[in-house]
Amino acid sequence: MTDQTLNFCTPSVWEPIIEHSQHLLFNTNYLIDRGNEFRNQYLGLEDVKWPKVDTENCHFDQASQLDSVYAGYDLPITFTPDNWNKKFISLIAQDPLRTPSKKDDQGPAFTIATPWGFSNPKAPNIAHNRKLWPSIVAICGAGYGVYLTDAAKLYFHKHKKIDATKELEAKTFSLEMDVVKPVHTVVFGNAARNIMISLGEDGFDFHPHIAAYGALKAHYGTVDAKFDTIATALKNQVSKNSGINL
Repeated sequence: MTDQTLNFCTPSVWEPIIEHSQHLLFNTNYLIDRGNEFRNQYLGLEDVKWPKVDTENCHFDQASQLDSVYAGYDLPITFTPDNWNKKFISLIAQDPLRTPSKKDDQGPAFTIATPWGFSNPKAPNIAHNRKLWPSIVAICGAGYGVYLTDAAKLYFHKHKKIDATKELEAKTFSLEMDVVKPVHTVVFGNAARNIMISLGEDGFDFHPHIAAYGALKAHYGTVDAKFDTIATALKNQVSKNSGINL
């Protein structure tokens, strides 16, 4: 399968998921508009960017405090093949990390992006994403869709979340799993695993964070932690634990 046959956030597939699951945190019409922009970015029709979140479209009280904070939300995305079998494997990252950058830092802002930045057509070949992308291609090659999201829906840098925000995040993630109904769930990193456990989720396929060099080698039992080596080991574990031939 080539990357060109991976359908990014097909509206008839993706929009109902967003409408069903994200409404507690955001105006879903606003999110769908952002998703349309991300689709155009993926297709090379628009420049890649992380827009600032219009907090008037937020449904959580802390949004009004985020103009002076490095904060983030990753819009969940889907990849589906043309021969999609209507089943999803979910890939769960830990959070929409945003921190001050030594390069091109535009200052504090609440921005919206996508998990692992995969709305950027160059993202599959950027750094650690090279370890994960082959599994996405293989899953779609087997006829399954891929649902990508974060266990923690929001990230605030050095700014404490109140309990009400955490409750909305937990409910939102539960709604995602309810509508997506993944046949297999892959979780990356200890932070994501701890969140899953706290939400009462179990039976998931745990992998180290894809940037954790030492942990990756130890987890997969590989001779090294080179990108291609880990990419193969990651795909093989997903195949083995899901029972799906990748």
